[in-house]
Parts: sequence; structure tokens; C-alpha cells
Amino acid sequence: MSWLPQLFLTLIGESAPPARQTSSRWWSDSPYYDGRVDNMKNDSRLCIIGIDALDPDLLERWRADLPTFERLMKEGRWTRLESTFPPDSIPAWTSIYTGRDPSEHGALEYVDYLDIRHGATTLSNERLKGHTFWDVASDAGREVLVANPFLAYPTWPVKGLMVSGPVFVDGRVSVHPPDAVFPEAFPELGGMVEFPSRKTLGSFYDRCVRITRAQAEFYSALLRTRSWDLAYVLFLTLDRIKHFYWRFEDREDPCHVAWPAHPAPVREFYKLLDELLAQLLGDLPPGTTTLVLSDHGHQRRCTELFYVNEWLRREELLAVPTRLGWADPRVILERAKNTALDLAYRLELEETLAAMAQWVPGRKQLKRSDHVIRGDNSLARASSFAGVNPFGGIVLNEAEISRRGDSRQRLTDQIISGIRHVVDPRTGRTVVRWVAPRAQVIRNGARQEAYPDILFELDPAYGVSWSVFRPMFGPSVTHRKISGGHTRHGVILAAGPLREGVWVEHPSVVDVFSLVLRQLGLSP
Repeated sequence: MSWLPQLFLTLIGESAPPARQTSSRWWSDSPYYDGRVDNMKNDSRLCIIGIDALDPDLLERWRADLPTFERLMKEGRWTRLESTFPPDSIPAWTSIYTGRDPSEHGALEYVDYLDIRHGATTLSNERLKGHTFWDVASDAGREVLVANPFLAYPTWPVKGLMVSGPVFVDGRVSVHPPDAVFPEAFPELGGMVEFPSRKTLGSFYDRCVRITRAQAEFYSALLRTRSWDLAYVLFLTLDRIKHFYWRFEDREDPCHVAWPAHPAPVREFYKLLDELLAQLLGDLPPGTTTLVLSDHGHQRRCTELFYVNEWLRREELLAVPTRLGWADPRVILERAKNTALDLAYRLELEETLAAMAQWVPGRKQLKRSDHVIRGDNSLARASSFAGVNPFGGIVLNEAEISRRGDSRQRLTDQIISGIRHVVDPRTGRTVVRWVAPRAQVIRNGARQEAYPDILFELDPAYGVSWSVFRPMFGPSVTHRKISGGHTRHGVILAAGPLREGVWVEHPSVVDVFSLVLRQLGLSP
């Protein structure tokens, strides 16, 4: 518990002897050391520690097992941090970095984790390059230290050091300046490129632990030995753990099974992060202000599906082949797909079906039922912009509306009025929490039209799916593979001195950009 005095002093903003003095002297002889550590600007130093998927509800539930977080929550400041709509890592971290809403930056991509290993995902850093809070600080002459920023790959010139890894693909670590010297190999940085099977559950979990520990050691070395006024480091592994191991933790999950090797895998990972957070805090210079934050929350993923396109079909708003009826090959293929998915779920053969599906041409189109939906003749169809989650939307076909002499407003009102009252007949449960036109939910930004025309949020137990010619409701057939899902609120915790007017009540991820710059004494 030697870190507690240092953490306490950091929390209240008092000076203390530098942490790990012996370690720092050792590192001063290493290639990390650049001779400028003692000349840092102590009066405005800020360290931001990002933890993707850190959940406020779980922090409160498990805080007795998390002494570092407990101390931060008790003696610092903390609050929920509203994420983007939808609460996905790509739009949320982009908003955190730039201070722009998704309607302004347009980064609404989501990642289908079942397609990552097929190399189906590529992302650009163009929305970020030159527009982040560390770019503003760098341009103002502040020394920045940025390690593992999500999406910010490859790196670009800044005043200081920037190091990042590839996102969702294999590749080399990128560093600026290119000639920066490091004493050892980099830890694994960037986003995930694989996910575990039943056979590799244990080894994948252990690998995530090793990666996280290695990243923490790497970040600690940088924080102790580099010159910086603003530091930002990020852990992404908690999101992996929750996506793939939630059902082993949650006894109320319908797909829960005991995992003797790790009876509480998510809570164990929170304990690991608590330990590593203590290490990082102990390595910070006296007087440093610290922010710990996440992009969204993360708990149980939806266990049921609402087939929105099937509802639209029954409302005669979505067109499908009619000339041959049930004998149409496209309809036969759709019904066969649905039967295969349902059977694989009942028999717990999802992995076998997934392995076979990778050889199916156009599997993404098949998943969205594009082969059977006559899009040009449909008035509306479900959007896939947010994936299989409670957050969804419906796209209107302006050309078909005009061809039929219909009114966009009348159709919008019809859909909203109808879907608002949809009930799952198996439970008598109303499935839609809210539904509204895009303009009532999303800011009027330059990229507002990246969102569907109508937006909605379902009961958390339900997710959107796109198949037709099937019952409107059914179990989530991929839940055993991906049992954790994102929620609307992340968290932000602050320790150390804060400038007057910096802290925001009821903040959103968009507010982080200006909060950081105000704390540094800069204008947003």
C-alpha cells in the first residue's frame, strides 16, 4: 500500500516527494530519459487515463473491491459521462478528442466483431489529424505525451511524443517523432484483430491481462521519464473482456455458464485495472491533475431481437419479391438463413455456423437481408448504422415517397405512431423506449444526414436485427459469442487541482475537449 500516501496527496493537490525515486534514478540512465523531466511545467500538468468501457454502475457495485477507484470517487470528483448516440467507441472517442458531435464529425461506423478477422474493417485518421485536444495543446506550445489513442493511426507531428497502434487490423506501431528511442519492444497497441473461441477462452483472457500489464508498464515509463504538460494514455482491453466474457460473470444472463478458471472474469479485470491505475497515479509528478474517463458504459448485451424490417414488411412499408411468393429463390434463401441461425442457437453450434459462413459470398448483404428486400420500391427500411444493439433507426426512401405522391411528414408520423406501441407477444412487454425524427434527437451539424431519418432506442433487453419472413421477436442468436454490450453512460473521475469553472455538471463526451483545454489554461 505504499502508493496510498502519494495518491492521497495527488487527490488533494498537495506536493509530495516524487514517486519511485529509486526507479526514476534507474530510468535516468536509460534511453527513455531525455534530460528534461525536472523542467516540466508543474503548474498546469494534466494526465488523462482513458479506459474504454469503464462502467459507472459497475464501479459503484464493486467499489469495495477497487481501492484506487474508491479513493478517487470518495475524495476526488466523479460523475457519469453521457456517450454519443449510438454509444460506440468510434463516434464516442472521436467526440472526446475533437469536441464535435457525431452530427459534425460524421464518424458513425460501428465494428462487427464477427467480421474483424476477415479484414473487413478499415478506418482513417483524417477526422482526427490536427483537430484533437492534444493538437490544440501542441500548437499552443505545450509538450504532449500521447500513447495508444484509439483511431489516431498512423501518428502525425506534435510537440512531444505520440505513439499509436493500428485499429482492427494488423500493423506496426507508429511513432512521432520517428527517431524517438525506446529501450525495449512496444507492448501491443491499437484495437483488436481477433476474438476467442471456446477452445481459446482461457488463453485469450490471459493474453488480455498480459497486454494490459505491459501497456501499464510502458505508460509508467513514459510518464516518469518524458517531458510533458499534457499526457493521454488509453487502455482498450476492458471492452474486449466485457464483449466476450460477460455471460460468465452475470448469473442472470440467459446464456450464463460457470467458468471455473475465472469465476468472475469481468470483476477480476476491474481489480487488475484498479491495481494498474494505482501504479500510474503513483508515477505522476506532484501537483498533477488527473482525469480517468471512458467513452461509454458496458454491461449485458441485448438477449432478444426485434426484427424491425419484418415489422415494416407487415406494415406494407418494406417491399419484398411478390411475383413467385414463397417459391421465390430469394425468399427461400432468407427463410433458410433464419432456420439455420435459429437451429444453431438452440443446438449451441454458433461457432460451427460462423466458420461455415465465412465462405459464403456476400455474407454481410445476407445478414442485412439485402438479397430479398426491394429497396427501390420500399418506403422505409431498418438501418444497420448501430449494429445489433438497442439503438437503431429507420431510413425513408424519398424517391418512392415522391413517386407514390405521399408525404414524408405523414409517413414519419405513421411509423413513429406504430412502432412506439409494438409489444412482444411472448411477454406483453413494450419494446421501444422512445422514437423520434432525427432532427429532434441530433444536433444540426454538417453530417447530420449520416444518421437515419427516424431514431429510436429499445428496451435494453432487445436489439435491432434486419431479417424478414420470420417472427418479429426471437433470441439473440449471437449472444453466446458476444454477450457484453455498450450502454449510454461512461464515467469521468478527477483528482488533483482543477481550475475554476472547469468541472461540468452532467457532462457528455463532447464536453471533454473543452474541459481539457480549460484545465490547461487554453481557449477551446
